[in-house]
Amino acid sequence: MGIMKLFQKAAPPNVEPPAWRTLIETVGMGFAETDAQGLILRANRAFSTITGYTPEELTGFTFERLALPENALQIKELWAELRSGKIAQFQTEHPIYRKDGRPLQGRLTIARLPAQGVIHGTGSGVYANLLLEDVTRRYDAERASQTARAAIHDLAQVVSKQEGDLAGKISSLLMLGCRRFGMETGVLCEFAVNSEMAQGTLPRTVSLELAQVISPDERVRRGRSFDLDVATGTASGAPTGLASLARVALAGEARPQQILTQRDAAVGVLVMVGNQIYGALNFSSITPRTAPFAESDLDVLQMMAQWVGGEIERFETRTALNARQKELETKQMELLAANAQLESLATTDGLTGLKNRRTFDQRLEEEFQRARRYDAPLSLLLLDVDKFKQYNDSFGHPAGDEVLKGVAQILGNGVRNTDIAARYGGEEFALILTGTEAPGAIILADRLREKIEGKEWPHRQVTASIGVSTFRSEMRTRAEMTASADAALYAAKAAGRNCVIHTKNITKQSAP
Repeated sequence: MGIMKLFQKAAPPNVEPPAWRTLIETVGMGFAETDAQGLILRANRAFSTITGYTPEELTGFTFERLALPENALQIKELWAELRSGKIAQFQTEHPIYRKDGRPLQGRLTIARLPAQGVIHGTGSGVYANLLLEDVTRRYDAERASQTARAAIHDLAQVVSKQEGDLAGKISSLLMLGCRRFGMETGVLCEFAVNSEMAQGTLPRTVSLELAQVISPDERVRRGRSFDLDVATGTASGAPTGLASLARVALAGEARPQQILTQRDAAVGVLVMVGNQIYGALNFSSITPRTAPFAESDLDVLQMMAQWVGGEIERFETRTALNARQKELETKQMELLAANAQLESLATTDGLTGLKNRRTFDQRLEEEFQRARRYDAPLSLLLLDVDKFKQYNDSFGHPAGDEVLKGVAQILGNGVRNTDIAARYGGEEFALILTGTEAPGAIILADRLREKIEGKEWPHRQVTASIGVSTFRSEMRTRAEMTASADAALYAAKAAGRNCVIHTKNITKQSAP
């Protein structure tokens, strides 16, 4: 309200200092002066620009004429309170309509002038100052953020399903995308190069095969393929935008692409399997779209493509292993061992086969930032093998290593593909649970604890203590989340070990 306090310092009646007029004409917000009935006496250029009316047209204008009926009624009621002296100023925020009919989100602030700035009894004096701001961008950004959070939640529900095959999950993902982006058709397309190409050049033709389809158009069906002429970027009969997306992708552009014309609209992104182009995820409509897609839309689309690529990679790996297991078992095991060795150098703990500390830190940072941005569910488990040093001292380090490997196997087999299991250090392990709230994290933690306790160990029973932390909006860094889980783990140790404690259930001994 600081600028309104400035505007409330009105000049005396019938006196208008030039500096005052210069101020209100150059200020970047809409400013107007009204009489006691709310009629605009004069307005600055910014007010005219926001509303689309000329200063002359605005003279004698009441602001409620720009608002919806229910908002206009609210303004009238507030004006009545202003005139009665119950309030000195008020502020509202709601849609208004310009002269050309275009809507925008407006913030209106009206402040009554001090008594000495009013010509009493004549009705012709300046009674109040009116400030108008166009907050459409901020409003749209907040609305986009809310819808993005909802989309992330829906996406998490699809990808975290334990039941259903890959085709069914991708079909659910396409339906989710069609609803999210307001499109009739969603496709997962696979690219196949039909012609040889020299190094550094694009192929002449590429086959676009529809691997999965959601569409009311019977001509767009699963298994159908289209030939893309790379030189012209056209593919006769293909869904809107698919040909253009494929050509741009082949040229090396991996970011989401959108096409908006007067006839149709499309948005799509590459699907990568490993480091190779698999194809594209594309959503299209035969009706035009009035506004471009928001950054939050493109972020959601990118996450969809990353999940699809990861699932296809896992599916193809499983299929290849099953098909060639008998005839290529020796060669396959050598290849897997080599790949595992390369993977372990960068991301895997050499003893347990889980992700290493460096990879854990990177992934936790990524998931923590995503949780902060979209308010997405995220939980962290820290697990410590109870009395591990005593075990080592009693039975030797090789026996201790076997315990660590056994615990790692239980953790790796007990989580989803979307979760991250890592060796945190020594006898400590960590689990990043994406899309998981506190109740689900506690249930999983207790299930893992029971499996460790119930396993037949060579020398004596082995147990583990687990601390659980769930993302909260007030957390600013991943270190805070890790420290929270560590405190819960410490509490579990203090509570007698072989138990699960969530940070929200820690008894605050230091509380007054």
